[in-house]
Formats: sequence, C-alpha cells, structure tokens
Amino acid sequence: MIKKLIKVFLVAGALTSTFPLMAAAREGVVRGSYINLRQEAKFNSPIIGKKMRGDSYKILFEEKNWLKVSFADGTEGWLYKTLIEQTGEPPAKPAKEPEAGKAEVTPEKKEDDKKAAPVKAKSEIKIETKKTVVAKPVAPKVKPAEVVEVSGTAEELYNEAIQLYEKKKFAEALEKNQLAIQKAPQNAEIMNNIGNCQFKLGRIEEALESWKNAMKIAPRSGKICNNLGIAYYQLDKNKDAIEYYKKAILFEPEFPDPYYNLASVYGFTGNFADAIVNYRKFLEFSPDATMKKLAEERIAYCERHIDKPAGK
Repeated sequence: MIKKLIKVFLVAGALTSTFPLMAAAREGVVRGSYINLRQEAKFNSPIIGKKMRGDSYKILFEEKNWLKVSFADGTEGWLYKTLIEQTGEPPAKPAKEPEAGKAEVTPEKKEDDKKAAPVKAKSEIKIETKKTVVAKPVAPKVKPAEVVEVSGTAEELYNEAIQLYEKKKFAEALEKNQLAIQKAPQNAEIMNNIGNCQFKLGRIEEALESWKNAMKIAPRSGKICNNLGIAYYQLDKNKDAIEYYKKAILFEPEFPDPYYNLASVYGFTGNFADAIVNYRKFLEFSPDATMKKLAEERIAYCERHIDKPAGK
C-alpha cells in the first residue's frame, strides 16, 4: 500500500527573483526561470520577449540602472541591472538615455527530498515570496499619512524590496513592496512580489489573495498563474492547483516550471500517466542537474506504480 507521503514543495521555480547574473565584463547569463526583456529602459515599458534560464547576452551600453543587451538570437532590449554582478570597465553610455525601470521576480525551485514519490507536505514553500490573504482582495495597508512621507519612486522602493528579498529579509521586503504598490497600484509585478513575500513568511492565504489581485492586472501571466497553483497545492486544493498550472502553460507554453508542478500534483493524486507526460515535457527544457534528477526519479516512481491497483 502506497504510504501517504509528505508534500514537499516541488515547485519547479518556486518564486525566485529572475535576474541576469553577469558572467564577464560585458556578458551575462539569465538565472532563474526567465526574465522579461523590455523595449525601453522604463518601469512599465512593453515586454518584447522572455529569455529563459541559461540564455546568454552581451551588454551594449548602460543607462542609469538599465543595461541594453543583445542575445545570441539577435534580440535586443533592456534589462534592469539590480543585483547583477559585473567586472571590468562599464560599457559606454549612449548620448541620450531612458529613465530607470524594473526587474522581474518569479518562483524559485524548492529541491524535493531524494525519494522519487510524489510527496505531500506543508513544509516551507520555495516561492521566494510564498503566498497571501484569504478574504477579499487586500491592498497593502499603509496609512495616507505614511504614503505622503515615503521617499523614492515606486521602482526605487521595489528594487530595494528585491535586494531585501534576495537577502531573505522577507518582512522588510514586504514593507517596501507595500509602499511601492501605493505609488503604482496597477503594477502586477509589485503585487506579485507582495504575494511572494507573504508566501515566504508562511502567510499562504494572504499570498493567494495578493496573487489573485496581481492576476486582475495581468490576467494572462503564466508566472502569476503558476504561483496561484503553488498556493492552492499547499492548501490541499489540488483541483484548483491543476487548473492554474494548466492556465500557466496555456499562457506561456515555453515556461517550464508549470509542467513540473502539474506533474507533481498528478503524481500525488495517483494520475501517474499524466504525471509522466508532464515530467517528460519539463525535461525538454534542459533543467539544471538537480531538477533533472528529481524529474527522472519521479518518472521512474510513476512507471513502477502506473499499473498497480489503487491502495497497493
């Protein structure tokens, strides 16, 4: 009889910040699940492409806190350089530079236990900002007087929050994000990161509500749908988790994390055939060695149990 195992965060990319990591003076590589490439060096500039983990780029020039980069496929655009490591001389600046803007934050992967079985557990969530509020959509609670006194732009506050988040100072990061959302109430990235911080602090229902609010602003965001799936999975609402993982795949089919997370729910609920399909799809994205090994172990586990009667 298959024992009921602990549900560990299988999230393939559970909320981590997706920032470029510099490999050399004028080169870099994307780390995290993916990063948005923007048309201009502006906070809410249109996204012209998504670059996945491992994609490398060259720095063309730098403007304030932005880098104009070129990827191997010829795509050019702007990345915010918060938390980027650089060496050597900085690239030359263009004569006229755009104003500073914002970087992306996405789910970070939580390493599963080494046993391959789909697991169930209320352990720590790797959503680098695991989810939030249970009642009606709740805006960050900051009194008007406090808002007036806050210095800095929304993007400055948000990027301070990113740095705090990377240092695992989640409560402080949450406060900064809440101040930022007061200045940019329709910014889905900030609202998403509020949910991330709440989730990391163990306030899953609050995180869930924040992600719902973020999705009202960006209804076709695969990243936010994936986060919602993670929250529902932690709350043992597997049907809802499956629904949002599927939406994440529908909206962003080249985003690998939802495939792994969907497979994990299927495996946990005994739907081994569908679990195998989605684990294999995840492996098509060439994940890092740790996630590759976990996916392969889970496939092997599902294959061993696929033909066994329930309860055996």
